[in-house]
Amino acid sequence: MNSKRKVVDQHAFAGREWSYAFRELPGIIKEGAARRVILKKEQAFTKMAKAWNSRLNSEWLVRTFYSAKMILSASLMLASLEYCRSRNVRICIPYLQYYSLLYVLKALVLSLPSQPWRNGELISQTHKKTIDISCHVVREFDKELGERLRETVLRLKAIRELISYRAPSSGGTAADPLVNVIALCALPVELAQVMSELLQRAIDKHVPPQVEFSLDDDILAIAYSVEIKGNVFDDKEDGYRIDYLARKHPRPTSIHRMMTEGHVEDFFGSWCSDKPQAGMFDPDANWQILFDVP
Repeated sequence: MNSKRKVVDQHAFAGREWSYAFRELPGIIKEGAARRVILKKEQAFTKMAKAWNSRLNSEWLVRTFYSAKMILSASLMLASLEYCRSRNVRICIPYLQYYSLLYVLKALVLSLPSQPWRNGELISQTHKKTIDISCHVVREFDKELGERLRETVLRLKAIRELISYRAPSSGGTAADPLVNVIALCALPVELAQVMSELLQRAIDKHVPPQVEFSLDDDILAIAYSVEIKGNVFDDKEDGYRIDYLARKHPRPTSIHRMMTEGHVEDFFGSWCSDKPQAGMFDPDANWQILFDVP
């Protein structure tokens, strides 16, 4: 979380090799603590994989897909944040800071074996629960780091509410704390990737590859259809992606592997203007601001 710290890019972490090359974790989490926590999470995923069934397969396909979407959304917000800062659009900064961090915390929570699905309620749980659960997990790895993360996210939440509800006359002075939000977001993102790799390894090891699991359409629909205060929203693109995964990758994989190049390109491209102009924000400009997407 220190912007002056040298960033490490490597596949080795906690005495293991990972498919993803981490930017942050190896430099900020102590090996001993990481090994103990990861072993505990691995045991939970192993227990789950040994009882694998169609419901779990559908649930974790949606959970991993949603985690990937949260990371893509946070990346878009962080790129928007940098643009707003460069153009002095400061009134947007509190929202982009807080929600980019909230999205990656949601990605982490969705990847945890300890968090029950509750018929999809996990996706829409309150900000408070998301913050409490994710910061608790970070504290398992490093108590001080988890406490600092919690303190910072609550500070950003308070600033967002200050601008929304009190409209302070000091304006931008109150709205722009000196926080390295990109580095802050990277920690939960990479922990979510760790969890998803543990899940994939448990499935590969304990679920016979020849066994096929039917996918529950009601669970899959949670990924692309939602009702909010009487308004129903069906996202055709999310529906297409879930259908693609159901056909091509019907078992959950790691977050990074689930992000196909086509999905990433379409996601960011959907925010591009039909009539681009010089100086306009370009959603395609910085896909990898947070995570090494394809």
